[in-house]
Amino acid sequence: DRERAAAQRMAATAQDTLALQEELQGVTGRVAEMEAKMRAAEEKAEKEKIRKAKREPDQVPSFTLADMQDELERVRKLFEFVEGVLPKDAQEAMRFFTSRNPSKLVGSDDDELGSEVDAADIARPLGPAVEMERHRAKLEERVQDHRDAIFREFSNLRTAVKAVQRDIESSAGRQGDLAARV
Repeated sequence: DRERAAAQRMAATAQDTLALQEELQGVTGRVAEMEAKMRAAEEKAEKEKIRKAKREPDQVPSFTLADMQDELERVRKLFEFVEGVLPKDAQEAMRFFTSRNPSKLVGSDDDELGSEVDAADIARPLGPAVEMERHRAKLEERVQDHRDAIFREFSNLRTAVKAVQRDIESSAGRQGDLAARV
């Protein structure tokens, strides 16, 4: 029995040793992969360092497309904020200088059409939310203009009605005087 127990322990130890060897090989493989990645990263960093050292001081650093898009998005948001806090006339001036319509820069007879084209040119790359906000602002302005026009018309009508009422009262008074005379 002792020999059998010793043989079983030896078999178990052999199995444990094989399992540890497999695990050690897996860890060794992962360490080798990590070392290769580390070397590649260090080489890339060294190449970037050399490239930066070779670059002249006044040379513009190179950016990836993603870096440039991120920077443009940041600048766009900054300008949207600045434009949002400016008074209306300053906003219109800012839109004029960001215009992409060459007829607006040269000078066009049809300013309203040019400004609508400019606003559409500006809003298009900024996204549908900005385009909708500009459309909403334009509609609000039109509604305000119509409201003011209707208010003026009602004021004029009120004045005309009062004048007609005074004329009726004065003519009624004259009719009463004529009837009294007859």
